[in-house]
Amino acid sequence: MYYCEKHSLGHASYNCPRCEIEERHQELVDLHESSIQAVRESDYNHKNPGEYECPNCGYITLKYRKSRCCECQGEVKGEYWERVDAAKEAAAERRRAKNKAEAEERERTAPARAAAAKAARAAAKAAAFSDDVKGGFAFAMIIGAVVGFPIGAIIGATVDSIGGYNFQQFSTTDCGFTGFLGTFLFIFIGKIIFR
Repeated sequence: MYYCEKHSLGHASYNCPRCEIEERHQELVDLHESSIQAVRESDYNHKNPGEYECPNCGYITLKYRKSRCCECQGEVKGEYWERVDAAKEAAAERRRAKNKAEAEERERTAPARAAAAKAARAAAKAAAFSDDVKGGFAFAMIIGAVVGFPIGAIIGATVDSIGGYNFQQFSTTDCGFTGFLGTFLFIFIGKIIFR
């Protein structure tokens, strides 16, 4: 048996029946709203088939430089189109000025952006190197500890026994020191190998 926490309802199927009904209802509501929006857009496009607003009826029914509105049949004078052309030219001039200002700003800030990009690349390279060093160092440290310590201890014991040092008296401090040196030797060798 399944339990729906939203409705506090136990039910036999995997999906809660009330949740399924709510989902279907929401899908229908969304479909209805989208169809209403489509009807509104269609009605708007039917009543406003042009590109410019008619000064007589207020609908957007005029095509560029046409002298008569197809909706109200009102006459459009040349002065109207002169105002439209002036507005278009002013908008184009504003766009050009904005683009020019943006280009000047890009040019003015180019050195700062280049320096920031260079710093970001250097930081990324340093982070990658740091991660590489940390990862390689940790791996080499493990290998060095596993391999280097016993080898260092053996080398230390051999050198000490050859030098007349009694192996039975070989202290853990001496073993630790030579093992430590062996560890670092293998760390550097491991770092070179696993680079």
